[in-house]
Amino acid sequence: MRLAEDDVAELRRLLEEAIECDGAKMGNIQVFEPNTETLRIVVQKGFGPEFLSHFEVVRAFDSSACGRAVGVGNEIVIPDVEEDQAFRPHRRIARVAGFRSVKSVPVFDTRGGVCGVLSVHSAVPRTDQVSEGVAVIARRVGEVLQTIFRRAVVPCA
Repeated sequence: MRLAEDDVAELRRLLEEAIECDGAKMGNIQVFEPNTETLRIVVQKGFGPEFLSHFEVVRAFDSSACGRAVGVGNEIVIPDVEEDQAFRPHRRIARVAGFRSVKSVPVFDTRGGVCGVLSVHSAVPRTDQVSEGVAVIARRVGEVLQTIFRRAVVPCA
């Protein structure tokens, strides 16, 4: 799916707001493609090509935080990727990218369908949960994605 410049700018603004609100170092927003049950990064901040290649396509229920979040439809917090057994296949990429903690929040449309995932990543292990501020931003991301999908006539799940 190709996004208009204005849409990318708005999603980037929301991502930066979420990163700042959480006190994170980096993050990304992925769009959920229901026909393939996959996530694709549409905006990101702070990641290099190796991370972007590794997470180019993520399947629902994948061992990554975002894959789990879209699969179960709930927030996933990994306090320390070095300690999370399910995250093991992604540890080398996390080390290269420079993060130890990740929080992934599924993004929903107004009917409750999954549209994507908002993830924030921190350089140090963190045990705190997703803040209300980040949850509010995730809802705003859902509204933007729903508008994009409506224009493209691509339904959310």
